[in-house]
Amino acid sequence: KWIQMQIDDKICLHRKYKLETIKFLLYFVNEVIRLSEEMDHHPEILISHTDTTITLFTHDLNDVTDRDILMSKKIDEIFEDINVIKFGR
Repeated sequence: KWIQMQIDDKICLHRKYKLETIKFLLYFVNEVIRLSEEMDHHPEILISHTDTTITLFTHDLNDVTDRDILMSKKIDEIFEDINVIKFGR
C-alpha cells in the first residue's frame, strides 16, 4: 500500500515493492522509468536486491498532487502486470 509521509520538508507518497527475481525487478524498474518519461514526472527509486522503494511528490510544491496519485496507480498496474506474466508462463 502507498502511504503518505513527511520526509524532511516534503509530503510524499511512498511504497515498497518486493519482486521475486532480478528479471521481474528489471522489468518493473524499466516500466516505471518509461512511465516517468511519458508523464514527465520522475519518482525517486531506491533498489535493494529485489526490493524497490518508490517515493512520489511534486518537486515544485514538495507535496503530493493529483499527478502523483495518478502515477502511483499506474505503477501499481505495472506491478500487477508482473503477476500476469508470472502466472501466464
